[in-house]
Amino acid sequence: MEQHTPVNKYIRMVSQMSVEKASAVLGKLLKNDAKIELENVYMSDMSAITSKMNASGERIIGAMIDLTGDTDFKFLLFVNDKDSFLLTDLMLRKPIGTTTAFGPYVYSTVKEIGNILASAIAGVFSVDFKLNLKPTPPYGMHDFSGSIFEEYIMNSQIIAEEIVIIESVFNVVGHGLRCSMYIIPVDEKKVLEHLAAI
Repeated sequence: MEQHTPVNKYIRMVSQMSVEKASAVLGKLLKNDAKIELENVYMSDMSAITSKMNASGERIIGAMIDLTGDTDFKFLLFVNDKDSFLLTDLMLRKPIGTTTAFGPYVYSTVKEIGNILASAIAGVFSVDFKLNLKPTPPYGMHDFSGSIFEEYIMNSQIIAEEIVIIESVFNVVGHGLRCSMYIIPVDEKKVLEHLAAI
């Protein structure tokens, strides 16, 4: 079993509140019993998680978003190919199984879901923790998980050895839709000092 560094209590609190808010928004958007559940929040060595991604060999579609304002975060959401098709059918109110290939609608769906989650995180920081953030337009990608994650790390320009990882599960009408969210604070010390001062 993998051993991870425990995450700061404030980061865990923000993660839980963000996922709960995003879950409520997603349920209204899909007009369904959609729920996002927080599965795990932890710190991971950057080289270890990158190696793990490269080893998986899984093709995924992702949405990369910058959260900017009082401080900066790098956000990444991704889902595997199969689950992105299911999400697209739900978003477009089509029978499950209708979408079987990649196209503009699949990219738009994943980017929209990423935007919802990133906006929810920004909202929690702004309303509950007085740290104003705004999401940039999502950038969509479709590639192997290792390639997307490496691009995400390079764009983050972070020197830190460990990053915060938020893993969640989408539960929609009996389907276990898995997704992964990754959030890197550009200046983690600044964020933690702000949260601790509230």
